[in-house]
Amino acid sequence: MKNSENRLKIYATTRKNWRSFWFALVLALFPSPEGLSKPPEGATPTCDPQNPSKCSLPLAKGATTPFSGQLLTPELAIDLGQKAYFCDERLDLTLKFERAKLQVDLDLEKQLRVQDREAWEAKEKVLMRELGASRSRPFYEHPLFVATVSVVLTVGVVWTAKEVLEAQN
Repeated sequence: MKNSENRLKIYATTRKNWRSFWFALVLALFPSPEGLSKPPEGATPTCDPQNPSKCSLPLAKGATTPFSGQLLTPELAIDLGQKAYFCDERLDLTLKFERAKLQVDLDLEKQLRVQDREAWEAKEKVLMRELGASRSRPFYEHPLFVATVSVVLTVGVVWTAKEVLEAQN
């Protein structure tokens, strides 16, 4: 897993470096919109309302260049290049932040589960103690003792009644 992540980072860095190289080459070879002698027909520069020095001009193939696309002022090109350059770092920071946030949530869930388990174990101990107390009752409440005493008393009452009846006859 670690090896594939490293290869992916190296690939992304290489792509970013090549992208920067080609971007710098285009900026060096082609003039800015202010330097054009005449803009293509129907093309008007589009500028940032907050910063008028950041402009772009659409180009059509055959107008003043052999390709179609966008012609950017150096300020706009630098701004876009910096945004593209720092995009990976921003994603890494966001990823680290989200991982840290999820780790906090995971730790909280673990603590809650541990507390739940401890509460259930405490309940189990209380119930087992109560069950043990209910099993150990006094000897006079034991069914065998009660049955024996009941039989002896019944036999005693019947024998006494028989003796009393015989004594009266």
